[in-house]
Formats: sequence, structure tokens, C-alpha cells
Amino acid sequence: MYESTAEQRAGFGNCGKLIPLTEKTGYWGAYRSRMTPDFTGDTFSSPLSTLTEPRSFSDKIRPGRVRMTKFPENLCVVVEGQDYSAMKEKERNYWNENFDGLTKQWVTNVVTAGPQRGMVSARACHAFAGEKSLGATSTTSNGDTTSKNGIFPGLDYVRQAQILFWLDLSKMEYMGKWDKGHVKLRRNFMSAYGPGGPMEGGDLFLWVDLGILKSKEIDAEYIGCYDSTGFLAFDEHPLFASELVTAAELPAFFERPISCRPIEW
Repeated sequence: MYESTAEQRAGFGNCGKLIPLTEKTGYWGAYRSRMTPDFTGDTFSSPLSTLTEPRSFSDKIRPGRVRMTKFPENLCVVVEGQDYSAMKEKERNYWNENFDGLTKQWVTNVVTAGPQRGMVSARACHAFAGEKSLGATSTTSNGDTTSKNGIFPGLDYVRQAQILFWLDLSKMEYMGKWDKGHVKLRRNFMSAYGPGGPMEGGDLFLWVDLGILKSKEIDAEYIGCYDSTGFLAFDEHPLFASELVTAAELPAFFERPISCRPIEW
């Protein structure tokens, strides 16, 4: 699934035709409504109700090429992207005053959520297209800070994205409704950028990629990485596993094209 605030493309938006989003939007659970079940009764649920703590971080390097060979069903991959480069002064000032702090705090809360809230792996990236460029905001105000360690670094870059792997879709849904800052951010954003709002038709570009991954639909390799990087940190768990390999080998899932079976929107 791909959704954005503009007609330009990013991420999954490059994989198909963009269509107007007129239904199944604006309510809690809208993302779930747009996903195509693999079979009748598919609830996109993980076989795990909770996730054990990953292996503690250390400076130990896992030698060689390590391939993950086992995953639990229905990991939920989400990419949330933000591009502030096209915003004019009026919109930038409005964003700084009303959304800068809330957005930074929400991103911080998500990428630091940890396994206790269903976060398997999180990466915050910035300026992946072109030169690094500071300037997403013109103020240092971060709003109300609830994180003990402050705001996550790198959130002032003009183009950024967060790559998130949740235990399943329900964990992401719960986090979105549980986090009071996100509830406020979502409500205020829809009011400001929605029909009749002061920022309707603004130049802010946000996008979301979302996918539900079956266990055989993931390929992950780590070459000379820290022992607790990404999925490696869980390879002692019964539903994760890894092996040392000498060459890249894609899972059989990638050997043939997958037909698209979209549901009616």
C-alpha cells in the first residue's frame, strides 16, 4: 500500500498507477481496510503476542555473510517519509509553529519504541536522495518532550524517512492510538491540511509505504555487521533463524512475478 500527500512518487508509489484516495481514509484502521488478505480469515496477525528482548548491543562483529532463513508470519513493514523542500515561507512558518515539535516527538517515540511495543527493527534515515541538507525547520523548538533522552537526532533534514518493522499490523495500530502526541498530531494535521483548512493544497510531501510480509517473502543478509543489527538480534528466538552463507541466494518467492490482486477501494 502507498499513500502520499502529493502526486509525486516515492517508495511503493513507483510500482503502479496512482489513484485518488476517496474512500477508506481518515479513520483509525483505514490502512487495514486497504490490505488484501491472502486467504479468507487472514487477520494479518503474528503468531507471537509479544516479542522477546533482542540480543544486547555490543561492539562484536558477526563475521562473514549471514542470511536470515526464518521469520514469523505477518511482519509489518512501514516506511514513513517526509520531504519539506517545496514548502513556501507561509507553510514553513505554520509547520514550525503547529507541527514541528509534535512530529519530531512522534518520530522519536516510534523509532525508540522497542520490542515491548512490538517494534522489531527501526531505522531513521535522511537525505537519501542528493546531498545532506539541513533545514526541515527554522526553529529549535521541539514542543513537549516526553522522551527521557530528548529528540532523536537527524530530524531537521529536509528529506527523511523511517524504516520500521513491526511484529504485526496491530502493534502499529495500537501505538498510533495509544500515543497521545500522535493522536493530537493526526487530528490537527487533518484539520489544517484537509478541506477548508489553512494549509489545504500545501506543498508538504509526506508518504507511507506499508506491507504485510509472509515468512517466505523476506530476504535479509548481513555482511560484517554488529551482532545485534536488525533481525540478527533475534536469531536465537525460535521463530527467527540465520545461517552463514558464501553467496547471495534469493528465496524462491522472488523467482517469479507476483500478480497484483487489489481490492476495491
